[in-house]
Amino acid sequence: AEAIAAGRRLSRRLVVVRGEASRSDKLLDAEAGGRPPREVTFGRLLGLARPELPLLATATVALFFSSAAQMAMPGLVGHMVGGVIGGAAGEASDAKRRALNGAVLQLACVFVAGGFFSFVRGYLFTLAGERVVARLRRRLFSALVRQEVSFFDANTTGELMNRLASDTTVIQSAVTVNVSMGLRFGAQVVLGLVLIFAESWKLSLLMLAVVPAIVAVGVVYGRFMKRFSKQYQAALARAADVAQECFSGIRTVRSFANEPREADRYDGAVDESFGLGRKKALAYGAFGSLIGTTGQFAV
Repeated sequence: AEAIAAGRRLSRRLVVVRGEASRSDKLLDAEAGGRPPREVTFGRLLGLARPELPLLATATVALFFSSAAQMAMPGLVGHMVGGVIGGAAGEASDAKRRALNGAVLQLACVFVAGGFFSFVRGYLFTLAGERVVARLRRRLFSALVRQEVSFFDANTTGELMNRLASDTTVIQSAVTVNVSMGLRFGAQVVLGLVLIFAESWKLSLLMLAVVPAIVAVGVVYGRFMKRFSKQYQAALARAADVAQECFSGIRTVRSFANEPREADRYDGAVDESFGLGRKKALAYGAFGSLIGTTGQFAV
């Protein structure tokens, strides 16, 4: 949701010039073909990472292997514990020891393999994200410096700096880290469903009865965060704008002894973003608690 909101803001910066001069408007119409800017969707955001497809594909394969290793660990730990406390009363200690050693060896191999594939997954996804954000910042800055002067009259320097730094980072997380985590959890869900259906399909269907309610809550939460993230980023931009104005005119501020007033202005802007961030944290905690508790009752 944050990435969609950030993408919309960057799209407006790249395509729409909010100047009042007619020459600027005509230039915009010529560049955009007279069409309004396209809706920013998650598919368009993923398109930003298309040049990194080989890295992302390799990272996705490593992700599935690391997820498989994590899913195999509980079963192997169970075998190891069973080898320690199980066995018949007259069973030879050598046989129990061999079974225990085999379980420990298998578990160690899974640990090493899981750690290696987790390293590959994390490194490649992060590297792809850094490449995406670097390319996006270059494109955004190149587009900004070619705009008409009226564009900079309508958009403050602090706001543009915040978009260039903050919004691109949000998009970086959306097209790399969030995709990585989504695929990871998706792989674990698929493997888990296969295992529980193999154990008892009736109990599995009963447990899955809570999924529609969870999906409905997730949709409401996603829409709320989408709207809320836009307000949060705008508040951060206003705080950055206040700081930029103060620093750029620091001689004037010092001449009139306005340091306390400027500090109060910045405090107010930061308090606004903090208030929004506190509400965001509350919503995130409530959503996580509700989903977790629902899942536990389903089990």
